Amino acid sequence: MGRKLKTVAMWLAIVLVVVATFLILLPLLVRLLIWAVGLSLRVLQVIGLFMFLVGMLLLFWILAEAFYKVFLRPSVRVRRIRKIRNHRLMIEAVARNNTGLE
Repeated sequence: MGRKLKTVAMWLAIVLVVVATFLILLPLLVRLLIWAVGLSLRVLQVIGLFMFLVGMLLLFWILAEAFYKVFLRPSVRVRRIRKIRNHRLMIEAVARNNTGLE
């Protein structure tokens, strides 16, 4: 019976040490868990902000490219064609006036 009492006492001591350790470390573990959750949420916020900024830059790039293709490139082409045509018409007008004066 003495041996059984010693094993029960040993197990009771082990359980008490585990419970005491758990009670002592529980507030630390809770603080660590809260800190880890907060840190992971901050990391997710930073990743989300980065994705938002990259998406906005891509959207700006796409809109600028569409603006260039729809509005700017045709107007530049029209100006170039108009310049060439005006130059040719001026040469023809000068040629007509030169022949008329002689």
